[in-house]
Amino acid sequence: MGLNVVDDKISRGAIFLSLLKLCFKRPSLFKRALKSVYVEGKLLESRIPKASLKEIIHGKSSVILQDAFLKKGNLFSLYELNAICSLASYFNPKNLLEIGTFDGNTTLQLALNTAKNTTIHTLDLEEGITKMPTSRCDLPYIQNQEKKVRKFQNTEVAYKITQHIGDSTAYDFELFTKEGPLDFIFIDAGHSYACVKSDTENAFKVLSDQGIILWHDYIPWCKGVYSYLNELSLTHTLLHIQDTTLVLYARAR
Repeated sequence: MGLNVVDDKISRGAIFLSLLKLCFKRPSLFKRALKSVYVEGKLLESRIPKASLKEIIHGKSSVILQDAFLKKGNLFSLYELNAICSLASYFNPKNLLEIGTFDGNTTLQLALNTAKNTTIHTLDLEEGITKMPTSRCDLPYIQNQEKKVRKFQNTEVAYKITQHIGDSTAYDFELFTKEGPLDFIFIDAGHSYACVKSDTENAFKVLSDQGIILWHDYIPWCKGVYSYLNELSLTHTLLHIQDTTLVLYARAR
């Protein structure tokens, strides 16, 4: 398999050892390190302000979850899934894109929590050479064969969903805009810096004037995502949703 792979994920063991060393060498910094993460000789601190889900959607939250059992490769928690669905329901997108289908669990929940006439595109990488280097930690999910049977298949909302297969860093995003610009884009594909940067730049090109972008895995040991979004926050207004690894950009805010 001709994947372009980089090692950019920081192990939890490495994080723990770094924190332990800091505890003895610089006690005054240890408390600060616990609030972020001490990695590779420096403190990685979030530049993105936090907001609760209720603040963003003004307390409105009524979602439907179906067959939502989470496994490795899905979101971290049902609360994250609830947050994504709450945002989709609140913003009521006409055209939605998910980058990183995996087994279609999130796709199904998004379809259940959007309008009957919402168009949902979902893109996944299954094989082939990637244009941008992807993180080695992504390989098990790219190569997983069981995911080819998606959760949304043969459901009452399957008609809303179009499955695309390909490398998001080399894909023509204009193919997603036949019904108009995209109102809601969820990025959860390659976790390397190069992949998330490419996906984000492509997303901005097809985002509607009122559109939102949502990223998953904003957490220090997903170094590519964490570093890129911290940089992006210098030029764009981003919000880290409290108690999740989700980051939100709303173009109209």
